[in-house]
Amino acid sequence: MEQLAEFLKSYAGKKVVLLAHHNADPDAVGSAFVLSEALKKLGCETVIGVAESISKLSKKVVEVLGAEIAISPELDCDLLVLLDTSTPGQLSSYADTVLNSEIPRVIIDHHTIQSDSISADKKFVDEKAVSTTEIVFKLVPFLGFELNRKTALATAIGLITDTAHFRFANISTFELLTKLMTEHNIEPPELMNILSVIPDVSERIAVLKGMQRIKMARISDYLVATTIVGTFEAATARALLRSGADVSIAAARKDKEVRISMRSKKTFSDETCVDLGVDLAPELAKVIDGTGSGHPNAAGVNGKNTDNITMALEKAVEIIKQKVGK
Repeated sequence: MEQLAEFLKSYAGKKVVLLAHHNADPDAVGSAFVLSEALKKLGCETVIGVAESISKLSKKVVEVLGAEIAISPELDCDLLVLLDTSTPGQLSSYADTVLNSEIPRVIIDHHTIQSDSISADKKFVDEKAVSTTEIVFKLVPFLGFELNRKTALATAIGLITDTAHFRFANISTFELLTKLMTEHNIEPPELMNILSVIPDVSERIAVLKGMQRIKMARISDYLVATTIVGTFEAATARALLRSGADVSIAAARKDKEVRISMRSKKTFSDETCVDLGVDLAPELAKVIDGTGSGHPNAAGVNGKNTDNITMALEKAVEIIKQKVGK
């Protein structure tokens, strides 16, 4: 981490673009915001960007932080830092802009690195970290930056959301959150108010349609639910998990792209050792000619082969059956 900090310091006074993945979540946006504030103290001109879009919750977080976000920004900079992002698929149609750029790149992430990950001059990946905001929190002191209330708030929100509201948290998560809240006078109701977002009608319709089209497979004592939707695949996957599935996989066909969102319960991964990010994401990526990454209980895959969307879901079930052994 000290080496990464020294590399970033070498760009003091330069222009840096901090980039998050498409449909950027609060962890991606929050980590970019905190690092941006730290780099500004080094005299850097910073731009926080996201590929294509930002999630509804992230929009609310950005408003609270008073941050500015550039959608698919121009890479007229001296350094590009990708946060919570390591594969081309996470950048969707913006990937070519990044891959064709000769600007030096840094990757800071907590996802399992895949064979097709984006090349970078510096990579810092900590798979044990529960969020990228956790990594950035540990990094910024090496840049001489002390968190203020806004950067502490961004870190706290990233921790909460990327642990699925503590379902995948560990003891250090609570220790860090307590430190942030105590030192910066952040009360639980404030965090809960920020994180409370009511789904709009279009999201609710998409989720309900996804449930109508559900295919269920019973594998041993586990229920695996797959479905195809037009949009809101991540919300659909989460809803299926809440409704009783042990594993949920929702695929969306969007124009010339397929996006697959996968979720599983921690009890499932603990008991079966099935890791969505390692066991499923790379294999499904092959089926739809794309890329994928993630964690044991949450992963995503994006690809261009829309004809193989059903085949990808069937492949997922097949892999789970092989891993579970029944």
